[in-house]
Amino acid sequence: MYKNQTTQQVSRRTFLKGLAIVGGGAALAACVAPAPGAAPAEGGAPAAEQKVVSLSTFGGEDEIDMFDAIVAGFEEQHPDITVDKQYDPTLSWEKVINMLRTGTAADVQRVNDDSVFMLTSAGKLVVLDDFFDRDFNRDDYYDIMFEERVGPGGTMGSAYVCSAALIGFYNLDLMDEAGLEMPTQWIEGNPDMVETEAMLEKLIKKTGDRVDVYPFWAPYWQILGGIYNEGVDFWSEDGTASIIDDPVALEVVQRWLSWFEKGYFMPEGEDEDQLFNSGLLAIKYDYAPFAYQIPENIRFDVGPTWGGPRVKTFQAGRNLSIPTDSEMTEEAWLLLAYMLSTPGQEEIAKIDWGVPVLKEVAEGPVFLDPSKPIGNHDILPSSLEVGSIPWPRNPASEAFMVPFRQLSAVNSGQQTPEDFLSEGQAYLTGVLQSAGWDQSMDTPDYRMDQATFDELMPQ
Repeated sequence: MYKNQTTQQVSRRTFLKGLAIVGGGAALAACVAPAPGAAPAEGGAPAAEQKVVSLSTFGGEDEIDMFDAIVAGFEEQHPDITVDKQYDPTLSWEKVINMLRTGTAADVQRVNDDSVFMLTSAGKLVVLDDFFDRDFNRDDYYDIMFEERVGPGGTMGSAYVCSAALIGFYNLDLMDEAGLEMPTQWIEGNPDMVETEAMLEKLIKKTGDRVDVYPFWAPYWQILGGIYNEGVDFWSEDGTASIIDDPVALEVVQRWLSWFEKGYFMPEGEDEDQLFNSGLLAIKYDYAPFAYQIPENIRFDVGPTWGGPRVKTFQAGRNLSIPTDSEMTEEAWLLLAYMLSTPGQEEIAKIDWGVPVLKEVAEGPVFLDPSKPIGNHDILPSSLEVGSIPWPRNPASEAFMVPFRQLSAVNSGQQTPEDFLSEGQAYLTGVLQSAGWDQSMDTPDYRMDQATFDELMPQ
């Protein structure tokens, strides 16, 4: 049960049902006590007024089915609360921010992990630390949820319900033909960028100047991992400036660009999913749910992305928050708490939406089910132990990806790596200067006014 929750006499059947869902040092009550003042049903008195909590999210068919299952389990445990499911396939992060600005967001609102610092700083999200510590034990969860995609001073501006690690998908037939073994662990045997290039040189297949099999594809944000793992920090020690315009970072970007020039990297404009699923792409960096899109005739497994002197992973948090405008804060937290408890985490685990942040579920039979298409499943929870490249805990958090979204200009030869890093550093430093920021301001009580928030949000 939640810590400090009062108990009531229950039947043996209901008690056993409650035991079945207990987990992670914090279990949701299978039997919910009547609301204060409510009479038992058999007494004929009217039941307590039904409460309605709204949930706003989006996603593909599997994700929506997952949310449906979570809501059904939650409503069974909390019969006095109904969830208004506001699924919106057109939901964008810009739309979410506008909803939070205008007070029209749902009581439980899915938010962009990149936005948590800024939205918490602007007072748009309820800080959840007291709720979490009241009802859960932090030791039962991976540290990443308290360290990445958080608010000022490391406060929890969201429920980080799972973490999607970027991993490598390897075509095993193409690896065998090239005489290569797939790396399987983040530390032992994990190639750095130079060693990865040596693999790509063996994987390419050409007829004359035409590339028949491309060795590699990765999303643009993998460059962040490449730069950081080679030893480049993103911010000055006092936190007042970006320092990505660095000789080592330049070497990383130049090597990345050379892969396009040599035909190692799938060119801009091609469909990486289609090429991998056709056996024409050897290595694809992606998130775990891609495994369910790969046809049976493609023999594959998953391994780490490349490392370096440092080995950190790229993690995309799945975050849901309570807006400060919500009038159902306690009830909204109960829904978030259900998502963070064993039954909610196991629904997430079934579809590999991300790595459940509750350790016993991430390391348990539902997530590591051997019937799933991924063989080397341990690479996923171990990525949370390795940790993520550090996301900015400063006013550039929402803007951090903006320079790197321009990487396609480098890939296509429209911008030099030198200009890419120089302009990116100037942009990020400008954001910090506009906020008047330094590292000493990273405290739980840091807040920014609406005008500063509006100025710093990317357009």
